[in-house]
Amino acid sequence: MLPILQDESLQCLFFVAGASISDQPTMFWYEELLLLILRAPAGDFKISDAGIEVCGALGQGEQRRTLWWSAVKRLSQVDAESRERFLHVAHSYFGMGRPLEYFLATYPGTRHHFSLLTREKLQQMAAAGMTIGAHTLAHPILARQSPERACS
Repeated sequence: MLPILQDESLQCLFFVAGASISDQPTMFWYEELLLLILRAPAGDFKISDAGIEVCGALGQGEQRRTLWWSAVKRLSQVDAESRERFLHVAHSYFGMGRPLEYFLATYPGTRHHFSLLTREKLQQMAAAGMTIGAHTLAHPILARQSPERACS
């Protein structure tokens, strides 16, 4: 998008999640979970970690998306560290490597569709006259948070 903005002599304000300050590509946890569920083998599963349990039958597309949304609602109620641990357990359960590396290797569109901006890309945008603002650190789904957690 940056070349188009520069061609049009436009300057914009971008609010980015704190995860974008990384030097390595990363993705939002709920997108990682979606890709995991879409690519997991069909059949029944049950994953438990630290009081979080997600289970069901992985069938066709709509069934997987429904299961994903149910898991998002459940995982939105816990802190970022617990979600990260759960995702790590889920990847191990389905025999998939670390999330982004696995998806980059198996789906060429991952970087374009799911990767957050890196520190280098943000610095390029700022150098081109764009303004970068802070959004959140972990981009929680606020509607699924307790009022106390949403405000913290």
